[in-house]
Amino acid sequence: MKKGKVRIGCGLFALYFKTIQSILFLFLFHFALGQSLDSLQKRILQSPNDSIRVIEQIRLLEYLSNYDPATALHLCREWQEYYKQEKEIKPVLRLQAEQAKILLQTDEFYEGINLAYSLFLKSESLGDYSLSNLASIILSKYFVEAGNYTSAIEYLKKAHQYAMKAKDTLAIAESLTELAKVYSLQNNIKTAELAFAGALQYAKNKNNHELEAKILIEFAQFYLNIRNLEKAGKIIDSALVLVEKNLSSKIRPYVFLVHAKYYLVNSSHKCNFLMVQI
Repeated sequence: MKKGKVRIGCGLFALYFKTIQSILFLFLFHFALGQSLDSLQKRILQSPNDSIRVIEQIRLLEYLSNYDPATALHLCREWQEYYKQEKEIKPVLRLQAEQAKILLQTDEFYEGINLAYSLFLKSESLGDYSLSNLASIILSKYFVEAGNYTSAIEYLKKAHQYAMKAKDTLAIAESLTELAKVYSLQNNIKTAELAFAGALQYAKNKNNHELEAKILIEFAQFYLNIRNLEKAGKIIDSALVLVEKNLSSKIRPYVFLVHAKYYLVNSSHKCNFLMVQI
């Protein structure tokens, strides 16, 4: 083998190493979850507090849907039947929302969008602002998938209004972030920037570092997509500062991934390189 020089970015290597560590942790967690899914499900259903039980069910479904949508759908429908027998309407509606989100990841597009619209109508009739916000956001995602950005924006504006009525900072920030993403798909750069900035302000006002980091990741991705590397770099620097504030293992990998992507697309980025002889 001929000797040659390979330039390896020290910073980039460190980022990839941290990212691999985080992904490995998630993989091991998923493996452990699969081994104990039945026992976990039993413990959730035995919870004495209905509100806590539903929250834990949603968390499990959100995680499981990324790896095994079919199993997530099965569990979601099974739990809905349980609550229907108990005549508890709110958990059923909340699980229907989760079902619509999972269906978006499958080939059952029309079943999913019909379920989301039905949920939206029910939530409006109940005057449940939080559920109306959620249903509106889910519907917007279906319209984005269909390429109907005008309708997506219409429902995201509804979602924002419902979030404001519910005084839910997290929902307000999420609706603005989703609006920014759709505006960017329309190449409406200025409006997208304003929406991202608004979402960030809500997160900062509440001193919510997790939420702020999520928004910064999306904001950085937006600038990378339009090749505004200067602004992307500044946004990523802000996200990296938050990493030092003990962000959860769910968020940290995505900060490192978007940082690594910045290195890859920015060929003019200045960094120290290690010269390796092969």
